[in-house]
Amino acid sequence: MVPARARAAAVRAVERARAGAGLPDWPLAGVDVLQTEGAVPSLVGTPEIARMLGVRPERVREPVATHEHFPRPVGQLGRAKVWNPCRGGPRRGPAGRAGPARRPPNSMREVANS
Repeated sequence: MVPARARAAAVRAVERARAGAGLPDWPLAGVDVLQTEGAVPSLVGTPEIARMLGVRPERVREPVATHEHFPRPVGQLGRAKVWNPCRGGPRRGPAGRAGPARRPPNSMREVANS
């Protein structure tokens, strides 16, 4: 949405809410429009993590449970846990197995590219 249209829509929404709550017709002190494109992180589940690590989905439980640098889930959708791929994760060892990290990686994408 164009910022000017977003601002106008926000003003209308605030005015409707104010009127609906029975508040006086006070002027708005200001309206800020924030660009949120890209601000919402993509989330990944077990199948995506399995592809990133090059393992079967059933094997994802092991690094999630035992690897100290694997990130905690950020939430749950239904019964499935979800992670933010921009948070750290385990490094793959030379044999393709999760191994001790020299340093925590910057993201799960770094894991997939290592």
